[in-house]
Amino acid sequence: MSKKTFKALNKTLLFFLVGFVVIVTVALVFIFRDGSESLLFKQKASGEVNSKIKTKTVLDYNSLGNDHELSDLMKKRKEKYGVDKGLDMIVKPGEDLTVGDDTVSMQNILDQTSLNKGNIIEKDLDEGKSGSLKYGVKGAGEEREALGEYGVYVVRPGDNIWNVHFTILKEYFETKNITISSSSDEPGWNGYSSGVGKLLKFSENMVSIYNLKEKRVDTNLNLIHELSKIVVYNMVEVFSLLDRIDDQNIDNLEFDGKTIWIPADQ
Repeated sequence: MSKKTFKALNKTLLFFLVGFVVIVTVALVFIFRDGSESLLFKQKASGEVNSKIKTKTVLDYNSLGNDHELSDLMKKRKEKYGVDKGLDMIVKPGEDLTVGDDTVSMQNILDQTSLNKGNIIEKDLDEGKSGSLKYGVKGAGEEREALGEYGVYVVRPGDNIWNVHFTILKEYFETKNITISSSSDEPGWNGYSSGVGKLLKFSENMVSIYNLKEKRVDTNLNLIHELSKIVVYNMVEVFSLLDRIDDQNIDNLEFDGKTIWIPADQ
């Protein structure tokens, strides 16, 4: 092999090696950059998920009395409606609720009930008795804006729905300086239901009973396990009705099993 041929061959090999090194270097740069961006994206996504998890509000019934921040929050929410012992907690749709060993999303409860659909509506005056406001269960095609706070009462052994409602009514009316005696829900001398009795009966349309163990709507308060059921109220809906009632009209309520009439202010 001549010297000229040898030098040409070496020059060709040198160019090939340099080109190979450049290609490998560029490839490694792209691989490293893509890997870094992928890792950064995963870390960012993970951080966003963790951030959402951390900001998810879980209201733990078991901590009431020990968790002062939670207790203060519940007290503040209850004060707006004039209730105290009649409800254990007031929960919003975006929050979770823990009772005993069970945690449930309030939104999941609402999805199974009609509480967020505005089940009780104020009918047009023309549909009611003259000079009265008429409230009834929502019928087909009647819509109302969803409302955003829900009262929760944790069922205890021996509870019945009548007494649960009565406690809330008693506390609420005390804020309006209306005294409700323990016998005010009983029929009068003529056998007819009292105004409080009619209101309590109508209240059955305003709540749902939820079984925490079975994750479903229930129909009665009978307990199978301790801390297994809750009574849920649509707070804005309930108290928009109660705000219409005072000591002047409470004894003049009329109820037909589905609809209640409240005498309008004169």
